Amino acid sequence: MLKSVIHLFRKRPLLMNMTTFGTAYVSASFTNQLIKKHLLPDKKDIDFRNVVNHGIIGYCIMGPVLYGWFRFFNKILPAVSKRNIIFKVLVDLAVCTPGTISIYFTSMSILEGREDIFAELKHRFSKVMTCNICFWVPAQAISYRFIPPYFRVGFIGFALFIWINIICVIRSQEIPIRKKVEIPAVFGWCAVTCSPSSEVEGHKKQRELLTLWEV
Repeated sequence: MLKSVIHLFRKRPLLMNMTTFGTAYVSASFTNQLIKKHLLPDKKDIDFRNVVNHGIIGYCIMGPVLYGWFRFFNKILPAVSKRNIIFKVLVDLAVCTPGTISIYFTSMSILEGREDIFAELKHRFSKVMTCNICFWVPAQAISYRFIPPYFRVGFIGFALFIWINIICVIRSQEIPIRKKVEIPAVFGWCAVTCSPSSEVEGHKKQRELLTLWEV
């Protein structure tokens, strides 16, 4: 069985890598929702649209993109020494990681039909990047040092299953909504209510009210 899998990875690497990444994304989305359904008091049904969206990202986007990245990277810099391994991990962290995070959140926002497809990426990028460093640095080091090139994406796919579960947990945390605040006028009888992002407009309205009062 193992020999057959290895043979497929060698003979059809792109197809196998797409299958590996797609399966990892779909499985992670489904198991994450299943665990939350049984453990959390709020028993939500499985969101199969979310599962399908993860499948589209895994099979059609991440699989081909990361296959091409690993293939290109292994050709220009084989991991035959500790120095090369460290360098590859750092380059992967600096180039590939921000790209894949951006692709994931942007693609998910498009598939979910969000108006601002970059809003979630802007809010969650720093947190996801920090978690990514803690998780993927040791995983990539193990991958480059001990895993054969033809089986490397399979190993990364398994690690990816765990990682997508982590991202699903992060995505389940609500994005805080900026609440409206009340800006008091100079005189106690009038006040202007506005959001923090429209303070300048609020002050203009405030001055207009004061001008009318003086007249």
